[in-house]
Parts: sequence; structure tokens; C-alpha cells
Amino acid sequence: MGDHRVSRRGYMLSFIIITLNEHISVVNTWTIVKHSLKFFVTATSGVQDIPEFIGSVLVDEVQVGYYDSNTKTAEPKVDWARKFLKDDPKHLEFYVNQCYRDRDFLKATIGSLMKRLNQTGSAHILQRMSGCEWDDETGEIRGFNQYGYDGEDFIVLDLQTLTWIAPKPQAFITKQRWDPDKARLDANKYYYTVFFPGWLKKYLHYFRSSWQRTDLPSVSLLQKTPSSPVTCHATGFYPKIADMFWRKDGEDEVVILSKSFRVCFANMKPLQLTWVGNSYLAS
Repeated sequence: MGDHRVSRRGYMLSFIIITLNEHISVVNTWTIVKHSLKFFVTATSGVQDIPEFIGSVLVDEVQVGYYDSNTKTAEPKVDWARKFLKDDPKHLEFYVNQCYRDRDFLKATIGSLMKRLNQTGSAHILQRMSGCEWDDETGEIRGFNQYGYDGEDFIVLDLQTLTWIAPKPQAFITKQRWDPDKARLDANKYYYTVFFPGWLKKYLHYFRSSWQRTDLPSVSLLQKTPSSPVTCHATGFYPKIADMFWRKDGEDEVVILSKSFRVCFANMKPLQLTWVGNSYLAS
């Protein structure tokens, strides 16, 4: 018996493969683990061919919304998000207005940093990653809000002490300016530990439709000679971010995993999958 698992953050999809009379049985199971809502915003200065402001929303590491300063339009990227916004049109207005505020704030901040660090006439990038994680087993919620400048960590908000942490000396002046703003700190704590976790749970209500719509992978096996290694190629599965595991006689085996597969596909044997009882039967 072999066990081939495909997993991703937030849930696990298992394909239990049993070889019997040249057939393979595939059983799908889901286990919910942890969920996240993340906001990524980026401001650029002097960077060619990239919008001056970009914003993205991710649920469980999947991009569900996007905005940039060139199109000036916020758009959903997945079907369940489109349905959510259709049911709640004002939700989109919040994101559009927030993008305007974030654009102005990051533009002013990157300008201030360039001036303070004497960085005129060159390309610079300021990024912020914020959001929350929710463990639906323990109920634990973790909020976060942090900035990066030119590809390096710049300043991080500690939501326990409500103070900013400056890992680099260049960020110390920013810390001194932001720490006294108690109203902003309290707002950050509320949004990232109460408000946005509530939104995440609402999103997951719609997101479950995509869990239930699992796309079965196309699986093929390749063995060039009787003594050569057996290669399994899986594609077309959903969710698309996945890890693959092989198991033999109940034990995990060490295998080489690759996102690309460079072999002659003419030598591969595709496995035809059909639903029988409570499992997929392949032959």
C-alpha cells in the first residue's frame, strides 16, 4: 500500500492510494488546521514598469483581491470572493477607500525615509504585511503588522506591548515618532485581533464552497526500466499550493520533489480515475 498526500496551509487533502489487481483507489479527506487573512501593500519610488502602489488580499495564502494605482480598481480574483462582494457591495468600497489611505500613507512614509536617509534619485520600495491568523481548534488569534524597506525588515508592531520594534538603527526615528500615537496603536490592536478575524470567519463561510469543489489530480506513473525508480506526476489538482508525500507499509519514504517534471511524456502511463463507492478507482 502506498500513501500519497497533498497538503496545504489551513487544511489537508489526502490521497490514499492502494494498488490491487492493477487498480488504484484514491480517497479524499479534509482536515482543517489554521486560517489566515493577510494584506500586502507596496509603495515604490523610481521603479520602472511597476505601479507606484499595489495592494493584495490573501485568504489561506490564496490571493482573493488585487488593486494597483494604474488601474485604480479593486477586483476579486476568485469566484467565492465575487459572490461575497455581490452579496455585500459596500465591502468593496471599504477596500477601495483603504487602498487610497494606504497609498497616501506609504507614499508620504517612503518620501520621509528617502529624505532622512539621504536617498534621492534612486529606486526604493516600502512594503507592509498585516493581518491575522485564527486557529479554529484552539480559538487562538494572532494579529501582525510589519514593514519592510528595500527588501529588509524595517519595523514591526508588538501587539502585546503596543510598541514598535526597530530591528535596524535606521528605523529608530520612525519608532520614536510612531510609539506616542496611542490612538493608532489601539486601533491596530482592535483591527488585527477583533475586526479582521471576524471578517476572516465570514470569508471562510464562502471559501468552504471551494473546499467542497475539489479538483481531482491527473496522475501518471513512469518507470523507464524494471530496475529504475518509479516517478509519479500529479497535476491539475486544487488547492494548487501543495506538498506531496509517499508512504510505503505505513512509513514515510524519502523522495525527491520537484515543481517541474522534465521527461518524455510519451513514455508515461496515465491513470484513469472514476468514482466508485466512497473512493476514486484508477487503472
